[in-house]
Amino acid sequence: MRRASLLLATATGVLALAAPAIAQTTPAPVALHQAQLPRTVTPTRYDIAVTPDAEKMVFTGSVKIAIDIHAATRTITLNALELTIDRASLAGAGTPTIAYDPELQTVTLTFAKPLAAGRYTLDLAYHGKINRSSQGLFALDYDTPQGKKRMLATQFEAADARRFVPSFDEPDLKAVFGLTVTAPKDQFAVSNMPIAQQTDIGGGLSRVTFQPSPKMSSYLMYLGIGDMQRIHEDVDGVDVGVIVRRGATDQAHYALDAAAHILRFYNDYFGIKFPLPKLDLIGGPGSGGFGAMENWGAIFYFESDLLVDPKTATDADKQNVYLVIAHEMAHQWFGDLVTMGWWDDLWLNEGFASWMENKATDSIHPEWHVWLQFAAGRDSAFSTDALTSTHPVVEPADTIDQVNRIGDAITYEKGAAVIRMIEAYAGQDDFRTGIRRYLAAHAYGNATTAELFQTIQAASGKPIVKIGDDFTQQSGVPLIKESDAGGSVSLTQGRFGLDAASRQPRRWTVPVIAAPLGQAATDQAAEQRVAVTGTDPVALNAGGAAPLIVNAGQTGYFRTQYAKSQLARLAAAFGQVPAADQLGLLSDTWALAASGDGDPADFLDLTGKLPLSADPTVWDRLSDQLRTIDGIYAPGPQRDAFRAYARALLAPEFATLGFDAKPGESDNAGVLRNSLIQTLGRFGDAGVIAEARRRFEAHAADPASAGGPTMRAVIAVAAEHADQATFDQLRKLAAAATDSLQKQHLDFALATVADPAILQQALALTLTDEVPTTSGPRMLYVAAQANPDLTWTFATEHRPYFESRLDSLQRYQLYARIASPSPDLARADQLQAFAEKYIPASARRDVLKAQDAIRTRARLRTAVLPQIDQWVAKR
Repeated sequence: MRRASLLLATATGVLALAAPAIAQTTPAPVALHQAQLPRTVTPTRYDIAVTPDAEKMVFTGSVKIAIDIHAATRTITLNALELTIDRASLAGAGTPTIAYDPELQTVTLTFAKPLAAGRYTLDLAYHGKINRSSQGLFALDYDTPQGKKRMLATQFEAADARRFVPSFDEPDLKAVFGLTVTAPKDQFAVSNMPIAQQTDIGGGLSRVTFQPSPKMSSYLMYLGIGDMQRIHEDVDGVDVGVIVRRGATDQAHYALDAAAHILRFYNDYFGIKFPLPKLDLIGGPGSGGFGAMENWGAIFYFESDLLVDPKTATDADKQNVYLVIAHEMAHQWFGDLVTMGWWDDLWLNEGFASWMENKATDSIHPEWHVWLQFAAGRDSAFSTDALTSTHPVVEPADTIDQVNRIGDAITYEKGAAVIRMIEAYAGQDDFRTGIRRYLAAHAYGNATTAELFQTIQAASGKPIVKIGDDFTQQSGVPLIKESDAGGSVSLTQGRFGLDAASRQPRRWTVPVIAAPLGQAATDQAAEQRVAVTGTDPVALNAGGAAPLIVNAGQTGYFRTQYAKSQLARLAAAFGQVPAADQLGLLSDTWALAASGDGDPADFLDLTGKLPLSADPTVWDRLSDQLRTIDGIYAPGPQRDAFRAYARALLAPEFATLGFDAKPGESDNAGVLRNSLIQTLGRFGDAGVIAEARRRFEAHAADPASAGGPTMRAVIAVAAEHADQATFDQLRKLAAAATDSLQKQHLDFALATVADPAILQQALALTLTDEVPTTSGPRMLYVAAQANPDLTWTFATEHRPYFESRLDSLQRYQLYARIASPSPDLARADQLQAFAEKYIPASARRDVLKAQDAIRTRARLRTAVLPQIDQWVAKR
């Protein structure tokens, strides 16, 4: 349905919801962040013309900006970074002086006389550079059967439109964007809007002018140029397309089909039809500091998050692509149509889209059980949020460095988990009503966290504002403690933490859903819904023979510490516990063991009670948990004993699956098969390793044979256990690959080799043209999981090389991520010394998180692993 108060936003009426022109008065004073521009001058429209020279990696541009001056001023300040303004003029105002501030990333034009309030057109000519890292206008080089080719694309979030055009590059300074590009006439050009005119101007060039955009934020602009092809279909009156490098359209059909289903779902759910005439999904080869970007009407994806090769794609690939497409398409409403007012509310975009990707996918593909898979993301948020280095979901961002660092498990996964909890508390229908009202009220404008919660509260009549504020304005994880005294069950609140600082007392209004086992998933009438708000116990009805499941369905953002008696009863009936709550029990018992608030035996006892008939997603998550524990061990007999237990636990489940798919099995069985092949390979299962090597040798002898959806897992096992001959075969396959997606998988496999001497050879490849520039940092991340010490030494020795090829975000993250898997306390000190020398203090969030992770691993190695060793020894 459609909100009656909304005007129809069709292809011919795309600006119907636009706000009226800004009045020529001084805006109300607002509190500005250090990184923000003064509000004396604001834009209404840009008309940009650019001519890139892809070979020389430079571009020239011009822009006419329609501006409103709200009060007399001699200066106009815009954002500009790595741009040189060659000419600047304002009709009737003479030629201004030009001054750059690289630290604030601004350029200020100063005029001889004050400019009176009114509407003007600022005319600028400028030039800039094309980057190799994924920021501003950047290049992607890739191999093809015809040789190397280069694609150009843009990436402007959070603050990189200023690398492409002098602009008012802030989310609340929305404007209309017109774009013209001069490009090789044999190449495909794409932007946010359809092409309005294309003219052959000779010399092998054409001038392409796109239709003007709706009013939007600068970071949502997009331009792409390359040897690309487009497949498309009409979906509810919108021209939906997938644009990929030439020759890859066979890998794009899955994405097109997904986009069509998702668009129909969102049109209905949001009650506002997609308001642009076309929606393109654009694939770029390689990888970068991000996976995909929600440019309005022109979503950019790196290929691993968009393309599905029908010959080699795994079930996990298909599900990942579907979820990422759903995430970015959700942004077309929640982020693009309505944008956060400033970057401290980024979670409004990302947390909501992370929740919505699951909401949409579960509606369209319920057989995938994506809410069970969502548990892994929630666990990631729990882990981040239980350390000193955590931060609130809504986080102040005053400087550019602070703006660039926002966006982690708290922003995405915790944000999504909080949204899910609020939907469960408000009720699905009232929640959607609130979302529709929010979008309608702020269309083509900006909004805040407070406005979202107030709208949902008004729709539901429930205290959403208090709950939302508690979970977004303060950091940390609530711990709901259950007590069982003589059959009387009650709940109290504490705080879950993995270190001393994260245990400091804090209070939340926590909505809790509890239900007796056997009715938790089938009978809402049996649910008990309570709010745990402080230290006073909240009583529950414990009547009946079945134990209570706290956080039934796992929609709440909190850890649960069960009373011993209740936990024993749930463990005894673990096979009958609903899958979501099996995941919750496994997650909570391990987390409490890791924090010192529980016994590792509680978790390990549960692992032995999971039946072979359990949902594949639960087995998959358990496999991940066992790999996490294994990663804490040092090589030696204790690790060997743990691996022997893990093999014995997982092998029967794998025996039911085997290496090859069976007719009629679920998609999630395929996901689990690949997971178990790699996990059992890691744990030294001789049969799995031998079969993986046999299959890899056959593939290496005949690379044209795709090998099916298990081949990537097979290659992963063969790579991890590679000798020199196997490594050489892998490297040869990677070097010969002309499909960029296949090459990326092979390059990353090279970085998983366990043998340090051979891994050193893989690391050395990142310094050569054999590995694409954008893939090098990812290879280091992968290698750090296999050998953090070797990777740290290599990366620090070659710091100048890597930093020259990294965008500003990667530059501050790379070394923290490489150090993070280490359990060596000395590495935390080395990282600190590195940061003090090379990373600004305002950009050290990832450093602090990595240091916390290192210290936690070191503590687990000394305090928790001995308890696991004792438990394993008894078996």
